[in-house]
Amino acid sequence: MRKAPEGSKSSRTQKMEKGTGAGKKESWTSAEPPRQSGISSRGKWLITGSLTLLLFLTVVLVLWGWLEWPLSPATAEQQSSSPYELTGTGKEVIDKLKALIDGEEPSFVYYYKPGCKLCQRMEPIIFSAAEERGLTVHRVNLANNRGAMQLRNSKGVPLVDFYKELPAVAYYSKGWLIAWTEGEKPKSVYDEFYDHLSLGEDHGSHEDHEEDQEHSHK
Repeated sequence: MRKAPEGSKSSRTQKMEKGTGAGKKESWTSAEPPRQSGISSRGKWLITGSLTLLLFLTVVLVLWGWLEWPLSPATAEQQSSSPYELTGTGKEVIDKLKALIDGEEPSFVYYYKPGCKLCQRMEPIIFSAAEERGLTVHRVNLANNRGAMQLRNSKGVPLVDFYKELPAVAYYSKGWLIAWTEGEKPKSVYDEFYDHLSLGEDHGSHEDHEEDQEHSHK
């Protein structure tokens, strides 16, 4: 009987061991839980769709905010080029406005915001009525100068925070808010407003205005 060379194994034995090894390998592998291949196609579609919708909504909100909220911080470049616009830093504008209100000469002041569509419609009427009478109407952009709303006179009566809607035109004399008109009005109202006040028909005494304004702001 021929013997296999020492140190070697018979081909049958090798095949058996090979088969056994393969068997063990298959048994071990089959014992592992099946691995997930990753996110399903449906899951990927849901994620992609959600991200697309989120991006679309973000763009819509940004555009809507840009159109409906055109206000911006105060800068000299953004302010009106009108020679009667009170310009400068917030403090400078408020100081100029307070000087007008406290001055010996009566003054008209027009309050507005750039994004106010009613202001844009009424402005030509307001200023044409004043120009016909040779009157100066100073302009204050309340979007850029919100601090003006805090102005009070010596008795604590509001000097700017009086209106219910813009635009508003106020008439001041020696530190007092004497009269104002606001909102959408026909030109005839502004004609009468300017005529009545420029002729000094409603100045009255400071005591009278103090009593009226304190009552209206209670």
